[in-house]
Order: sequence, then structure tokens, then C-alpha cells
Amino acid sequence: MTEIAQYRRSPQAARRRRRRRRTMYPARITAVSLFAIGIVTLVAAALPDQAEAPETAIPVPVYSLAPSTTVQVLEQAEEVVAVSEEITPLYSDEDVAAIAKTVYGEALITHSDMEMAAVAWCILNRVDSTETFFPDTIVEVVTQDSQFHGYSESNPVDPHIEWLVRDVLDRWSLEKAGAEEVGRILPEEYLYFWGDGRHNHFTTEYHAGTTWDWSAENPYES
Repeated sequence: MTEIAQYRRSPQAARRRRRRRRTMYPARITAVSLFAIGIVTLVAAALPDQAEAPETAIPVPVYSLAPSTTVQVLEQAEEVVAVSEEITPLYSDEDVAAIAKTVYGEALITHSDMEMAAVAWCILNRVDSTETFFPDTIVEVVTQDSQFHGYSESNPVDPHIEWLVRDVLDRWSLEKAGAEEVGRILPEEYLYFWGDGRHNHFTTEYHAGTTWDWSAENPYES
């Protein structure tokens, strides 16, 4: 064995190697730590700075009614509640559908709530009539042979017309209960009407008698 090999295996050489490792170990830790800190710094620099991002205002829609409109809506709601509490309905959903389908075929072309409501009132006038020619129920009056040519079972029940028909039927129910000035737009003696292709003309007799002059106040006028 050479002198160099003997020295490397000697206790003195071992102690020197241990002292050298202890001296280098903290340095390695420091180098690794600095490398890690550098990586974190680079990543942080690449990310957007959310703290300094400009604030973006999000518009919030606000819906409100003008004071006059609010009062009008509340008044209408109170009227509806008051009327609904007093009404004993004298009609069924079948009656509503029958009249609505008739109004659709007879008066939709007029584009007038008052004229469409007049058809409904004419039907009810026949129901209330003492003339034996007319049936006593709404469905029978509507479906009576050769009377309302605009009626068809296949006609749709238009939502607006349905609302209008129910309004007329509620007024009619109030009138039957003894109320006055319910907003009737066609007097009870008008049992007939004929059309000119754009408007209907209501009469007290079949193509004769007095023709209605639309002098009643229009409850649907906006």
C-alpha cells in the first residue's frame, strides 16, 4: 500500500473530510434556497397584479314605476279585488271558450276591444232573452244552427280574447246580482248583428230595427 492510500484511510484524513462536509453543507442549502426563491419571484412577476387591477363597475338595472303609474296600478288592483269578492260567477270555462271562439271568428278583424266585447254581450243578451227562439245557455246559444257563422270548434282561444270574455262575463254576473252601471257596452235589446267585412253592426231585429250607435262609454279605452 502506498503512503497516499495509507493517509486516505488514516483517522486524520477522515476528520478532515467530515469538517469539509460540514463546511459545504450550509452552502449547498443556501444555494438551493436562493434558487427556489428566484423561481417563486419569477412566477409572481408573471402573474397579474390583482390588487392593482382597475375596478370595473357592473351596471345594475333598476326598474321602477313613476308615481302616477304606481297609483294607477294600485287603484286597478283594488278594483279587481273588490269586484272579485262580489262576483258569484254564472259561467264555466266551457262558456268562456265558446264565446272566445265566437269572438275570434266574428270580430278579431276589428282590432277593437269594444267591438269584440259587443259580440260577447250580444250572446249574453240572447241567453237572457225571453224570446223562445233562443236557447237558455251560453254554449247552446253559441252553437245554435245558422246563427254565429264565425264560431268554429277549431278556432283558438286567444289569450287576450279570453281575458276580454271573462271581463264581460264578470260584468254580466254582477249585473245579474243586481249591480248597476257595470260597464255594459251593448243594451240588452240588441240581439243581432251583421258584418261588412271590417265592422259589425248590432240591431234590435234581424237586419232591421234600431242599429246601435256605440254611444255607451268604452271601458277598454286606454
